[in-house]
Amino acid sequence: MYTIDKNRFKQIARRLMASAVTGALLLAFPACGSSSVSSTSTTAPAAAPAGTAAAAEAAGAKELFTIRVPQGTGVTEYYVADKLGFFAEEGIKIETVQVGTEITVQQAAEQGIIDYLTGGHVTGFARGQLAGIQAIATHPGMVDNDKLFHIAYYVKSDSSIQKLDDLGQPNPNSGDGKWKFGVVGSDTCITGYPLYYLNTHNLDTQYVQFVTLDEAVQLQSLTSGQLDISAVHSQRQPEADLLIENGEVRRVSSSWEMFGDEYAGLSVRGFLRPFIDEHREDGIVQSFSNAHYKARVWLNDEENRQLALQWSVDDFGLDPTKVAFQRFTEDPDINEGAIDRWFEIAYIAGEFNPEDPVNPEDTYTNEFAAKVAEPRDSIIARRPPAV
Repeated sequence: MYTIDKNRFKQIARRLMASAVTGALLLAFPACGSSSVSSTSTTAPAAAPAGTAAAAEAAGAKELFTIRVPQGTGVTEYYVADKLGFFAEEGIKIETVQVGTEITVQQAAEQGIIDYLTGGHVTGFARGQLAGIQAIATHPGMVDNDKLFHIAYYVKSDSSIQKLDDLGQPNPNSGDGKWKFGVVGSDTCITGYPLYYLNTHNLDTQYVQFVTLDEAVQLQSLTSGQLDISAVHSQRQPEADLLIENGEVRRVSSSWEMFGDEYAGLSVRGFLRPFIDEHREDGIVQSFSNAHYKARVWLNDEENRQLALQWSVDDFGLDPTKVAFQRFTEDPDINEGAIDRWFEIAYIAGEFNPEDPVNPEDTYTNEFAAKVAEPRDSIIARRPPAV
């Protein structure tokens, strides 16, 4: 088992807490896993909405540089940056492209279908590099929240599990002593977090049996007794909160409680290295990062989130009662200590080996950290420009 350097973690934690910030995000793409985008996504209206880069160009703006992004079905940073004209101001317009369910955004970029890697954790970028895809994170995105958690852990109300520490002891109600732990897949935040917690608290991990299930059915499987504990992302929190209110489940912990800072949910976005190298001199990557930063700041305002929700209802037909919010970081760059910690957790979980030919510093760059002079209050007050 990989043993973490606790002194190093204390140093990292101090760095993280020194720069922890607040905000919120309407989830549209998963932060974890393959970052694939469904080919059955609802298509946005053909006419360019007011304030988009396309509308600005049609109104006589200067010629804009096109960046291809995956078609989404909700509010993303690039959706908002386009809607508010942030991209147009930076000389960019976006073109949405449908990407099939059997391909990740990294694979789509490698095949020349899209330019922009919409997200995932930095360890997802590392997996891409190990597979020969030159994925580089250039700016941060979603983070954790003390009210809406990146990952939360639920048990039935009558469960004997009171805290995660209980997983380090045999399950008295199971013949093999195992706790059936529902997860959506194997990823740093999904299986890595509980293994990290048990490891760093000197607790045994042998009694944890991960059971892979779609998150859409995990809470139902939990209440029906098929699982002992379930780890679900913030997309499911509205459903979980309802079950808590009905007295069916309890929340025993969360990623926020484990780490105490926003970086427990840190996701990153970026491009392939050839795209970065090609557009270093013309400033396209820097401009994209600037617009992205302004969208993150804008989305952290409650009134703006509600406005963005209404846009997504109008443009994509979302059910507003089934939408979860999460924070964005307002850091202009990617936090170095957070990247180190993600790798430490991935080593503990066995996702990577310290001897693998990819290091934390290989997966990201802060060369294009946002450089925005506009005050925060001014950004928050922005509304879509008139056509």
